Amino acid sequence: MTESPKNKNVNNSKSISSRINIAEALKLRLVKHLSYQEIADKYGVAKSAVYQALKRFLSILVEPDELEAYKNHKVDLLSSAEMKLLERLVNDEVIEKASLNNVAYAFQQIFNSGRLEQGKSTERIDVFAVTAKLEDLEKKREELLQKIQIRVLKHKEMKSDENKQENS
Repeated sequence: MTESPKNKNVNNSKSISSRINIAEALKLRLVKHLSYQEIADKYGVAKSAVYQALKRFLSILVEPDELEAYKNHKVDLLSSAEMKLLERLVNDEVIEKASLNNVAYAFQQIFNSGRLEQGKSTERIDVFAVTAKLEDLEKKREELLQKIQIRVLKHKEMKSDENKQENS
């Protein structure tokens, strides 16, 4: 049984795409800033083969320079997005068209992302519980210090008694 020319093309494209390590190709594109042609040269395939292999990622793939700019200014960009959403929260036309819950949810997500970027927590902290725990720890610390002081005193007494026995 002979293969049709159409099947040969499918098999040929599969063999070409199997020569491309997609994870590595993405890394070369995003981290090393290589062009599609440079990646194709590395794998010994056509530029279009690299493009086809990475095609499903193109909707989320940005140019390496844009990605670097985003990384360097992420906090500012998130703060700006937060401000825009806040402006929408107080815009009467937007409130009428969209549910306030949806806009508030979007604001919360941007706000939390901004806090994480600044190294802050997104969790609500029960100050009273934390204070109570600190007080418990302080009490245990004091108890341990008293036990240590008692042991040190007993040790000194034992040494003193030993010295008295040796001298007599």
